[in-house]
Amino acid sequence: HALSVASSDTFIQILQAIPTGICEMTPEIPGLVEASCNMAIIELLPGSVGKVTCSVRGTTPEALNDVTASILGVARLTNSEVKIADGYPGWKPHLDSPLLKAAIDTYTSMFGESPKVHAIHAGLECGLLIERMPGLHAISIGPT
Repeated sequence: HALSVASSDTFIQILQAIPTGICEMTPEIPGLVEASCNMAIIELLPGSVGKVTCSVRGTTPEALNDVTASILGVARLTNSEVKIADGYPGWKPHLDSPLLKAAIDTYTSMFGESPKVHAIHAGLECGLLIERMPGLHAISIGPT
């Protein structure tokens, strides 16, 4: 599928303008990404300029909205269409959670050492559960 020079230029400008990678860091937890955008799929489609699929992640709804708003802004400036699909909602770590304290205490009593506690930037089911049950405390325990 061949694009005109003007369409090619516009498509390249869209790709360059979409925020990618780390967009914001979490101020409360050093080293934790607050929001990011992964330009996951780029397609050239017959009869159109192309399609860009992005995966946006954030620890809060505000962080997700900020990155999404940037993508929408690029689309508006280039008269492009944007479709927002469901994804994982944000899940901000609560380091003072009684559930986390209970998990640390239990692990320590069972294994005689403190567990490694840290947050990661990923889409997890905990965000979906917390979104549907406000006030729920959640932790995610990794395999190692």
